[in-house]
Amino acid sequence: MSTGDALDVRTSMMSRRRFLDHAGKTAVTLGSATALGGAILTACGTAASSGTTLSLWNFDPAPQAVGIQYQKWIDEYKKVNPKVSFKLQGFASDHDTKLAAAAKVGQGPDLDQFDPASLYSYYKSGYIVPFPDALFPIDTLKKDYPWLPLQLLPDGRMYMFPMDVATGIIIYDKKAWRAAGLTDNDAPKTWDDCAQLGKHLTLSTNGVVKQYGFNMGGYPGDWLVLDLYYQLGGYLYTEDGNQVNFNNEQMIQAIQTYADFANKYKVGSYQDDPAALMGQGRNAMFRGWGWGINAAQSANPQAEIGAFPLPTYTGKRDGVSGHGVLATMFAVMKSASNERRDAAFQFLQWLFLKSDPVRHNLELATLDGGVPQYGPSVTLANAPAVNAMKVVVNNAIYPGQYPDGVATPLQRAIQQIARTHANPADALSAAEQSANKYLASLGSDFGKLVTERKKIQP
Repeated sequence: MSTGDALDVRTSMMSRRRFLDHAGKTAVTLGSATALGGAILTACGTAASSGTTLSLWNFDPAPQAVGIQYQKWIDEYKKVNPKVSFKLQGFASDHDTKLAAAAKVGQGPDLDQFDPASLYSYYKSGYIVPFPDALFPIDTLKKDYPWLPLQLLPDGRMYMFPMDVATGIIIYDKKAWRAAGLTDNDAPKTWDDCAQLGKHLTLSTNGVVKQYGFNMGGYPGDWLVLDLYYQLGGYLYTEDGNQVNFNNEQMIQAIQTYADFANKYKVGSYQDDPAALMGQGRNAMFRGWGWGINAAQSANPQAEIGAFPLPTYTGKRDGVSGHGVLATMFAVMKSASNERRDAAFQFLQWLFLKSDPVRHNLELATLDGGVPQYGPSVTLANAPAVNAMKVVVNNAIYPGQYPDGVATPLQRAIQQIARTHANPADALSAAEQSANKYLASLGSDFGKLVTERKKIQP
């Protein structure tokens, strides 16, 4: 398969127009108390008439690529509405802790971009408010955004916009590929292909690895393990969504495949940042997300980075190809004043619907949630990631909520099995007990948000 860098972006203009027609006809209802569950909004276009400053937090440090991209969007919006200013703050690992502490006392940001895993806990804690139907009509959006029904919360309302969809991809160093005499036609179709290519691409001198062939490094093991697990027919949750399925043969096989890259084939490690290593010319391939291309090129702007679709066990696409995530992007916080909520939702309507959302997705290396058509005319650095994801996106499983209380025990078990050779059944049994105890504390509503058995029709 070719992974050319050219991409044509054709948005669904009829969809956008239908959406905006509805929004224009109903904007006058924004003053109703029901639009935000009791919060009063002014009519569209009147917010920030005297100047408003919105505080926006994101869980990536602001100097990083994501924060820089958000600043570009903010600068674009200020040309449309110069009376709205923004204070952008980026946080790393302590984002959730700081947000929870601020929200409990009615402080914190007006807008927050957070990990999708936190959505249910934010909703249950009352930190976020639903998008007003006047600006974001759910019935209309469902026609254009096939993943939206998977993202509504137990009250049937929308608390974030289905802006983007992402799946895992194989990111590779084009220079290393060429040096090894490989072309795009050598892209791995199976995981065994990936292992053999990894061996071919691994370079060592006197027993010291100078270039890894396929190195996941310190990235969470469950990124790849869940792809493998779903390909093998496993499900993360029980049918009601209120317990997990960790301790089974499919999970053990998936973890074994993951561990074999470092332990058996010696083409990877469990340390270092694989994207940074690639930028340094020390890692030829890794399983990542679209932003991994940005990360590698941030380490070395001269790096030539490409992407392939995820391999499968059989080399065919007649089953599940991996797992995907439905990113939440931005939520509006309950602690924001009525005026700032109004301004925040107007900014989000511009960002998601009125500007160029497909371009925004390409800049983040994600697929637009409205599933527009892509063909060959616009060249962007992230086009290889989008091209690779297109092959997988309709054959991926979207588990929905995957909170830390579920992810952390599984990640710990993967580490124990892969790195310290713990008994798989024992490690997974302990992880399962820990995750199920956490899920029991959330109540039965959580199961409604588990979507891995639900089908979409893009």
